[in-house]
Amino acid sequence: MPRVSVIIPLYNGERFILETMQSVLSQTFQDFEIVVVDDGSTDQGKHIVLGVKGPIKYIFQQNSGVCAARNQGFLQSQGHYIAFIDQDDQWYPRNLEVQVKLLDDGANRRIVYADLDLIDDCGQLITRSYLRSRTDPSTRLLRFLKRFPEFPDPFPYPSACVIPREVFLQAGMFDASFKRNCHEDTELWFRIAKKKIAQFIFYPESLVQRRIHPAQGGRDEEALEENWVTCLTKLVELYNDEPKKKAYLKRRLARIYFKQGKRLLESTDSSQAHAYFRLSATYDPFYWRNWRRLMSSYLRR
Repeated sequence: MPRVSVIIPLYNGERFILETMQSVLSQTFQDFEIVVVDDGSTDQGKHIVLGVKGPIKYIFQQNSGVCAARNQGFLQSQGHYIAFIDQDDQWYPRNLEVQVKLLDDGANRRIVYADLDLIDDCGQLITRSYLRSRTDPSTRLLRFLKRFPEFPDPFPYPSACVIPREVFLQAGMFDASFKRNCHEDTELWFRIAKKKIAQFIFYPESLVQRRIHPAQGGRDEEALEENWVTCLTKLVELYNDEPKKKAYLKRRLARIYFKQGKRLLESTDSSQAHAYFRLSATYDPFYWRNWRRLMSSYLRR
């Protein structure tokens, strides 16, 4: 049985998948298996994966989203630890060595995650130590997280994490209702932190390269908002026993619905805008800007 199962969700990732797999196969720590879950790709990614030699398992499934692909990879894996890496990211050679040692040395159940560097589609460095550099308190995520002091800082990134198998299983795996690769990990980390399933341990050196490139799907503003709405809706339920945090989450959700309604109203789709303004009012009935826009949506009908 391998010590680590490396799970790679694949969807039309022929351009970078070979580099990603080579970065895994080049690890100084070699007691691992690679499980590639092809989420209904239509490109040549399958043939690239099958052409690589090593402890690799290839699985094909109908397109179901990145969370379902990661979960399927987990279910088909055997490792004591689970490491996820996206199809276009890369690891530095000591990534598994360092993180497995930190997990083995820990007396308590823990999730270990490292810092990372940003690279472009050609592999050129954009930003060093991205997680530590992302400290501007004006950013939406950091403003949001300040309301949850029990949460780790900086914020984990999936390709930079190694998780004990029993921790991921107890957490309930990824929520497959997230179809796009955005904020699905946020909801998982909150679940783990809220239920105190494991301790988060941050390794402050970059062990991972996260690739930023134009071909990344689902990164338009509306897609980001869609997944953020899904995430916040689930967090409202998760924090049902903490009224102050629940109220804050509902206000954030109301602002997003308001923003969506405003955008639709400006595009003359007043009927749909009206529905979003009503949703905003449901989550925050005291948001006066929403009521003003709601009246406007009625007048345009």
